[in-house]
Amino acid sequence: MKKSIKVSGLVESGAISRDRPGETLPKFEKRQQFSVEDDRQPENQFLISVEKISPNPYQPRTVFPAKEMEELAVSINEIGLIQPITVRMLEDARFQIVAGERRWRAYKLLGKDSIPSTIIDCNDEDMAIMAISENVDRTDLSDYEICKAIRKIETLFPNRTRLAKALGMIREHLYRYLAFEAMPTFLIERLDTNPSIISKFTAGEIKRILNATESDDLEMVEGILKDAIDLIEAGQLDQTKIASHLLASLKTKKNGGIACASKEIFPIHNGKNHVGFFQISPNGVTAKIIAGVISRENCIALQKLVSDFINENST
Repeated sequence: MKKSIKVSGLVESGAISRDRPGETLPKFEKRQQFSVEDDRQPENQFLISVEKISPNPYQPRTVFPAKEMEELAVSINEIGLIQPITVRMLEDARFQIVAGERRWRAYKLLGKDSIPSTIIDCNDEDMAIMAISENVDRTDLSDYEICKAIRKIETLFPNRTRLAKALGMIREHLYRYLAFEAMPTFLIERLDTNPSIISKFTAGEIKRILNATESDDLEMVEGILKDAIDLIEAGQLDQTKIASHLLASLKTKKNGGIACASKEIFPIHNGKNHVGFFQISPNGVTAKIIAGVISRENCIALQKLVSDFINENST
């Protein structure tokens, strides 16, 4: 479970009061007077056209799974919207989401014209911190998405010490998220598609190994890392063991392919698809291919091929 973020930057800016202990998310003062073309709702809420609303530019979530959004839309359609979204007004009479983008997206899925909204005064700094706070506390946000969100709001603060304080983190925790910055280009591209492949701790381990790798070995290590990421995605390698896997595989390659004492796993591909793995350990060699990739006849042919290879190359 991720630790809740204390939004201290909002207190410093005066957007919220310190007299509200125990609340994870900040509560902004609602505007008492506001003119919109939609009808006013109870408790200072407004019905605002969904087409006049744009997402929070500091939104850390980059992936909105279709299934989850459909489930939320069904729930809202059945029981209604329990909590209105929070928005701020832009100069062009449009609105920008401060909190509640998933609810807004669900309304759009339902084809609704307008959504209950609370309008607040909110500056960029507070808006950025609240966007991260809402998502970290209420949804399963990946460490990589948090890293991207932190980088996006970094320029709003004079230095990283102030940024860490606003996020309720110590500097060491902030830098753990920022370890993703050191990932190779191919891994960043994979993370952009699947942000949950690795955690900030795994990113830190990869960064440590890459920093300690000699330049002559860097290409080899990145090749091993590509295979390791395939195995992690396929559930065949625990990401917490990536450091030992990378170091053992590098040692084997540098020893001319002679297996060392630890277990090594290498992926098997069919084009771009991962279809199995090849494992070397002190106890022997194991190959596993997922069902349906090759026929029974081809399995028999493969067995014969392996047997012939061993007979020809055994010492």
